[in-house]
Amino acid sequence: MTSINEALTQDAVGLRLCYIDRKEDLRLYPLVTFARGRPAVELILRRAAICGAVEIDGENGDYFADIFIDEDSWTQTVALDKGSFRYLRNKMRPGAAIGSGNGDGDNAPTKRDKS
Repeated sequence: MTSINEALTQDAVGLRLCYIDRKEDLRLYPLVTFARGRPAVELILRRAAICGAVEIDGENGDYFADIFIDEDSWTQTVALDKGSFRYLRNKMRPGAAIGSGNGDGDNAPTKRDKS
């Protein structure tokens, strides 16, 4: 299995969480883009891996995320389990600090407008 750093596209700027509910319907969360781009995407995926399975281009189950290279184009899919999905869902809400450790919030997520 390759590391997140090796597997993650260089152009990654955001994530969109997805899951399949009990009725077999696909549910999509809003796209979250990161001001710091790839380093922030990699950081949050590595942190999610502590809570559960994270595999870029892995076999999708009921929980997964799409990796975006801009607001309109996704390039990769990340297979998740329930633990890693919950971590990402809780951390990727608007205003949640995913900080770089310096307290300035420069990579806090921003929610895409529904316009």
